Amino acid sequence: MRPYLAIIVDSFREALSSRVLWILLALITVLLLALLPLGWQRPLTYRLGPGDIRRMSEFQQTLAKGETRVAKTPTKHIWDKLPEGLQSKLKQADSNRSLQLELANELTSLLEQDDFFDAEYWKNVNLEDEAAKLRDQGVSQLNEEQRRLFHRLVLAAAYPRFIRQTPSQSVLPTYLGYDIGFPFPLTDSQLEEAVDAFVAVFMYGLVGVIGLLVAILVTSFIIPNTFDSGSLYLLLSKPISRPFLYLAKFIGGCTFVFLNAAYLILGLWLLMGLRHGIWNHRVLLCIPLYVFIFAIYYSVSGLAGLIWRNTVVCIAVTVVMWAICWAIGTAKGIVDLWVVMPNQVVQVMEDQDQVFASTNSGTVFRRDQQGEWNEVFANVDSGPAPPFVNTRIGTIYDSVNRRMVMVQNNWSSPSLWVATSEDDWTGISKGNAPSGVQGLLNDADGRVILITRNEISRLVDQFEPENKLVEALQWLPLPNMNQMTQAIPLSPKPDRISTAAFDSDNQRILIWDGKTLSTYEQQDANYRLATEKNWSPDETDIVLAAGHGHAILATEQGQVAVLQTDTLELVTEHTYPDDQPRFAKASPNGDYGAVLFHSGRLVVLDLKTGTPALSSIVPRQHNVTAIEFNDQQQLVMVRTGKRIETYDLGNKSRIEADSLPYSVGENVARFGLDPVYKIFPKPGKVQDTISYVLTGKKTARIDDRGGLQAVQIEVDPWEPIWHGAVFIAVMLTVSSLYIYRQDF
Repeated sequence: MRPYLAIIVDSFREALSSRVLWILLALITVLLLALLPLGWQRPLTYRLGPGDIRRMSEFQQTLAKGETRVAKTPTKHIWDKLPEGLQSKLKQADSNRSLQLELANELTSLLEQDDFFDAEYWKNVNLEDEAAKLRDQGVSQLNEEQRRLFHRLVLAAAYPRFIRQTPSQSVLPTYLGYDIGFPFPLTDSQLEEAVDAFVAVFMYGLVGVIGLLVAILVTSFIIPNTFDSGSLYLLLSKPISRPFLYLAKFIGGCTFVFLNAAYLILGLWLLMGLRHGIWNHRVLLCIPLYVFIFAIYYSVSGLAGLIWRNTVVCIAVTVVMWAICWAIGTAKGIVDLWVVMPNQVVQVMEDQDQVFASTNSGTVFRRDQQGEWNEVFANVDSGPAPPFVNTRIGTIYDSVNRRMVMVQNNWSSPSLWVATSEDDWTGISKGNAPSGVQGLLNDADGRVILITRNEISRLVDQFEPENKLVEALQWLPLPNMNQMTQAIPLSPKPDRISTAAFDSDNQRILIWDGKTLSTYEQQDANYRLATEKNWSPDETDIVLAAGHGHAILATEQGQVAVLQTDTLELVTEHTYPDDQPRFAKASPNGDYGAVLFHSGRLVVLDLKTGTPALSSIVPRQHNVTAIEFNDQQQLVMVRTGKRIETYDLGNKSRIEADSLPYSVGENVARFGLDPVYKIFPKPGKVQDTISYVLTGKKTARIDDRGGLQAVQIEVDPWEPIWHGAVFIAVMLTVSSLYIYRQDF
């Protein structure tokens, strides 16, 4: 063993003699010193950007009404304070980005004025907790920063549909104490996630790409120089093994890189802890991960050095290998994002002889009596959006009226579309949808329910004829929303509705507002608050389902709970911390509930006992993309995005299987790109491993619309590790066999 340790030490002597190690250590020190003055401040949020103003056309019309108002309202107060030039622009019909920016800047200036808040003008505005606390302290007693925050909060309270609510604190990047950017509204948890994301990008961009290239360059001479004739004869004169000689040199190169990586990453860790108080010990795990990525490429460089014994050739071969891996990985990512994921089925709807399947992109297919799948709403243009972004809200089946309903979320305003068998399942526009629709679901009878921020409405069975359209706006004919929907009276009316579910057994509505779960019980024609339970101190997204007296709730932190809907008492609770839920379903009879996670994991629970069920009935509960319980209490699931399987829970057997056809692009990916991708190593995917180590998340959202049900990219953080380890083992074995059989 001592001769091989001497060979490893000799690798460092070569680096020291060439001053490579000293140069790298000096460059790393300069980088750490350059990062030392980088910091941030936490000012209170009050500024408005153009992105903080929503529905600009409606907002400018609302503000313009202040010109004729006599009563003291926020609209009157703000309008009188706006400059005449901006008033003239707002009274015009056209709205554009520049006008939105100008209005945001002017409103920000108004928020900075001490007299912006006048209690007489805001007396009819309901202030939320934070704004109410600041008001109770006395507006005149607030410091300048608190007063500006208070003004922003009262503005958002007066116009909740138009002013985006943001966290009360922002992050302002600084360098040497000077501001170097704009404040970004972030909560403490969001700031922590942002820091983790920045570190992950930094590790991959600077350390994993630039640092890796430098490491390959400075170690490329080790193997060729070792097996040069003069050096090799001297080494082979000792009683050592040729393969072990090569492996010792390989370990020496990796150890050299390990010391440099440890110095850099340990320095970053100390910098984050001492400078910003963030002691993220997971950062240190990036050291072995970075060395592992280097070992993948160094195994190629080492084999090239054995064969050609030329430093330049080693570098060239390694760069070619890097290019091949990058090209294959990039092609795989593009095809998955633009071809495979958009066509995955994520929703199945059944009604008697009708079977519908909806994909990630919002495309809906219907299976006819011949078993052929045909597109529904084929004539509806989704607008200028990439295929992996679903611009449709829904789609959902109305079993009472036997029609498909969906909301097309256009750039201007959402529109309501309906498709029926009488129209050959062609989409028919019914005009603009109610403003602020964020979800559709079925009530206990099967009718379609529209969820807005603070209201639940039932879609009417029959729409008014087109000749009864009313002039909702002076220049734009819109159907009267009261003729399209009927609001479900809730008392008291919730301030916010994030998601909802219906319990068909006792006619209860479950409503989640971000922190609290509430149940509304039907009394005559109204629904009145029956029970509520605070669930989370911070706002969180959930998926929710209910049926026959039981509910299943899953939070974005991976917490899955089974509740009784009448008392909201907890039956049982499970935790899946490494995953985020996407869908929750409950069988109509309330026997079973299911949660589908973004990773494809399916969890089926007995709702009465809260225990896992169906493991013997439904094998391989993974790679699932959609779940549903039909009226026959049968579990319908979709595997691998295409294969639909139906299980009879009573007889504990699979009774039906079907599959949607694959497109040409999907077949190319399945039979061409995927096999090649499996063979080659995936050093670029180690970035996913680093991200998982730092954040603990296996999924990443590519579209923030739609909450937890929006499309997320699911990754296996350990896949590149296993593939890379096998590749390194193969390359080292080939190199050892080559040197063993080679005559020098």
